[in-house]
Amino acid sequence: MGLWPWSKRKKVQAAGLLLVRAKFDAAQTTPDNRKHWANADYLSADAAAAPDVRRTLRNRARYEVANNSYARGIVLTLANDVIGTGPRLQTLADSAKANRTIEAEFARWAKAVGLPEKLRTMRQACAQDGEPFALLANNDKLRSPVKLDVRLIEALRGCQKKVAAGAGGRNRQIGEVCDSLTKTLAEWDKQYGGK
Repeated sequence: MGLWPWSKRKKVQAAGLLLVRAKFDAAQTTPDNRKHWANADYLSADAAAAPDVRRTLRNRARYEVANNSYARGIVLTLANDVIGTGPRLQTLADSAKANRTIEAEFARWAKAVGLPEKLRTMRQACAQDGEPFALLANNDKLRSPVKLDVRLIEALRGCQKKVAAGAGGRNRQIGEVCDSLTKTLAEWDKQYGGK
């Protein structure tokens, strides 16, 4: 007989096999936890995150971050810690001079498009809204030899309802982000003046 409570347990053997009597506490429904599990359902993650549910959650999260200094601090700290001063390219070509030139041009382009600020904004949107969107587009106004720009897109723009055929013939709702994104953005800018 041991001193610890678990040393007193007896092993039950049936036909040479060790029989274990165990259960999951979370699978038990008792009067104490019945209310807690009342809203649990069998929906998949995609079905539970329908566009109207995402919209409600996004609005509540935005309200909370805007009005709760703790939540705002968490979102800002997360964005600043994850992105920091932004990405830095490191090339490993055979020529050290080529490496320095490519890395310097990338840094110049990143500064021209404001890449660190845009990435921090996207990280904040990911924590707060759950859905950051960006579009890579040409921008002739950039003061850089590379005219590729990163254009941030408001999460509401990517949540327009559209039904598309999914894999296996299933239909699913997606945002108008695929082929019609440019058209959708142009219509949005025309209607709301880019605000």
